[in-house]
Amino acid sequence: MGGYCGRLLLVNLSTKTISNIPLRDDLKEDYLGGSGIGARLLYELLGENIAAMDPLAPGNPLVFMTGPISGTTLPSTARMTVNALSPLTGIWGEANVGGQLSAQLKFAGWDGVIFLGAADSPVYLHVADEEAYLLAADELWGQETYIVTDLLQERHGGGNRKPAVAVIGPAGENGVLYASITHNKGHHFGRTGMGAVMGSKKLKGLVLSGTGKVIIGNPERYKEVRQRLLSKMKESLTVQLFNLYGTNCGIEAGHLSGDVPLKNWQLGEWAEGINALNGPAFETVLTDRATCYACPVACKRVVEVKDGLWQMAVGPGPEYETIASFGAMCLILDVAAIAKINERCNQLGLDTISCGCTIAFAIDCFAKGSLTTEQTGGLELRWGKPELVLKLVEMIAAQEGFGAELALGSHRLAEKLGGETRKYLATVKKLELPMHDPRAYHGLGLTYATSVRGACHVSGVSMGVEQGTMLLEELGLDGSHRGPTSADKARLVVLTQDFGMTFATAAIVCVLGGMVYDEQDFVACLSSVIGREWTLEEVMRCGRRNWLLKRAINLLRGAGPADDCLPEIVRKPLTEGGAAGSVADMELMLEEFYARRHFDRDGYPAREEMAALGLADVFVALEEFRYRK
Repeated sequence: MGGYCGRLLLVNLSTKTISNIPLRDDLKEDYLGGSGIGARLLYELLGENIAAMDPLAPGNPLVFMTGPISGTTLPSTARMTVNALSPLTGIWGEANVGGQLSAQLKFAGWDGVIFLGAADSPVYLHVADEEAYLLAADELWGQETYIVTDLLQERHGGGNRKPAVAVIGPAGENGVLYASITHNKGHHFGRTGMGAVMGSKKLKGLVLSGTGKVIIGNPERYKEVRQRLLSKMKESLTVQLFNLYGTNCGIEAGHLSGDVPLKNWQLGEWAEGINALNGPAFETVLTDRATCYACPVACKRVVEVKDGLWQMAVGPGPEYETIASFGAMCLILDVAAIAKINERCNQLGLDTISCGCTIAFAIDCFAKGSLTTEQTGGLELRWGKPELVLKLVEMIAAQEGFGAELALGSHRLAEKLGGETRKYLATVKKLELPMHDPRAYHGLGLTYATSVRGACHVSGVSMGVEQGTMLLEELGLDGSHRGPTSADKARLVVLTQDFGMTFATAAIVCVLGGMVYDEQDFVACLSSVIGREWTLEEVMRCGRRNWLLKRAINLLRGAGPADDCLPEIVRKPLTEGGAAGSVADMELMLEEFYARRHFDRDGYPAREEMAALGLADVFVALEEFRYRK
């Protein structure tokens, strides 16, 4: 079978032992790769402990997984996932990264790495082709990610060849619940606090390098589909804009449609700010463009601030989500300041979405009198203050003063503050909403509410399809689902969840350059690499199986229908802007969604559905859990 190395590294940090185990055929056939296989492995490893496991306890497995097309030269396929129970949300956790990491792991001959237990002192994993070692990291503990990346690349590199490095910073070591994992400085496993899981295991990082290659099952078909996709990318206006302005290319159009959240989701228009934060505005600090392995899009920004208060050396620039979470959400207009804030989040190891949104939430609470200087340690939390935000970022990573409260994330902070503060909160299943407003696109609201990791816009492909940047006409998504309406959005969301769960988190294709793929492009990619013919129905079944397994894990962790909801703050209409007066009809969409998913009123899947997908054992576990409840 092409596409797979056929084996996994099993690293027991408690005993400091490393072994290799075969990647079972049933995992490849049923779950494909990425977080699909990651979810099944986590479910099996946790067993009967799944409901009670503390995400920061040694017993929480940490699974890094590639997909079958990772490491190939198919465009926009340089991604991999990391999976564990999330310390931020308490449920299924996963994060996704581009760059060089997945390719180097595959070139070294491994499909994934499973970490069990916890070390008694800091360590890092070094993988070079067939060899894997746990090495002491005492001198690296406490160091920031850029410093450690440079040190490890120099230590384990050779000539012009640099290994792929993924490390945590002080935030992960200190247990910030939304700590990230930084790969080669500019790529990040950002969401759900996977960096905190690494920190709890005393695992500083991974260093990966290999000299092998991915076996292609059908080389001739592979060449044909690759060339077709490269041609589509060359002709795509969306791809051209990503190259020109990065992921921030759509902020002006997003502002016009009401997609960009402003002032903690409570402002509909901010033309002055959007003009100050758009793609051309960041040209003032742009020095170069960068890309992931074998990807022609080159959407990554390289920036420099030469002088002034926000001076920073040449390094990775902010993505749209960072620009919106610190700029639009906190009303900061200065691109140099946002570049600096982004740099510090990268170096300290913080998810910029959760961090920026938590700070915006705290500022909002302060402005409305629900938070006082007595509680903040004397800090005056005000809108539009980049110096304040940068100070808070440093305090969060260090768990210092009021920063220790912000390090909990906005949901837990609201629980501590009480009173009216939940009205200003924007989370689903304790995960902060990404920077797209569901009042502009109602299907996105249902996607957030039913996402298996909490509010997420990239574990499926509903956003691209709903906005018209991705076409899936063979699935019956012909464009009638677009616009700020709740009608027929359950159909859209179920189909794009099932397709996207295979496409974006199991295979694994980047949802940015991947917008040029249609259904048959993707089927052809899988078939050509793996070497046996896939069908669209198999793709959909695989995605449905992966989604339901993750949903079942969440049910076993106590997250049910009450958690399938949008926060109050985005269920209130805005009075101005592109989404003025628009609010998603969640009751209508959820009723249709549950019917299409064959759920009962308790949000549990049907026995027949689970059995047909090979999840009969999971259904039994769910029934036993319900009985105990």
